Amino acid sequence: MKDSNNEAYPWDTREHLQGRKPYGFVDFNKNPDFFQAYKERRDAHVRDLREKYLVITSTGSTEPQAIQVQLRFPEYQDQKLMELAQQHSSKCNICPKDHFFNSYYPEELEYLQEFDSSRVIETLYESFYEGNFRPMFIKHFRRVLKKVDLRILREGYNHNFINTSKEKPGLESYGLFALTLAFHLNHNVTPERIQSLSTLLKTNDFLMSEKDSLRSPLELISAYTSLRVEDVFIQKIMGERGIQ
Repeated sequence: MKDSNNEAYPWDTREHLQGRKPYGFVDFNKNPDFFQAYKERRDAHVRDLREKYLVITSTGSTEPQAIQVQLRFPEYQDQKLMELAQQHSSKCNICPKDHFFNSYYPEELEYLQEFDSSRVIETLYESFYEGNFRPMFIKHFRRVLKKVDLRILREGYNHNFINTSKEKPGLESYGLFALTLAFHLNHNVTPERIQSLSTLLKTNDFLMSEKDSLRSPLELISAYTSLRVEDVFIQKIMGERGIQ
């Protein structure tokens, strides 16, 4: 049996994304069924990711980076998830300010000739969390954002931001970039906020098209949290524009 919501909102399916069909403009006021289908699919994804994450972490299997995501985004976790995160953080002595990634130094982003996209994303994730939006970080952020937007992000690029690899980053990197977009959304106002939200939607669509492949605690909680962030900002912007 076909899922009517799948037909009304197909952008989070692998089949649709592999067809490289462009996103179209939809007027929510004139197409309430579209928004309803989008909302119901997103809510179902959130429930599925939450359940998978709880199954994994309730057995004691977790990652420090996953716990830290919850601690950095507490307002987007429900009570049970936060209680679990606090238990794990106390046991493992984890705090939001800990560094778990091999980030680039700011001067490396300026002077190196070759870059690892996953490592750049990790650097942006850490830097934006700390409120560090220095120009060199923003320069790389905008280029990575554009590559994600155009679905051409690859594992390596050079100082001219030309791809040097055919390999795509792993799902963990897309999850971390979604959270980086969330930090940027909280920091910026329109029109940059609109661009970040648009790319967050597309990143989440891609992650949901690969939902069955999300297995690690970090992949699951990053995707779950980014969907919750998306929902909050969609509702906020709709309210600002008087869309019911």
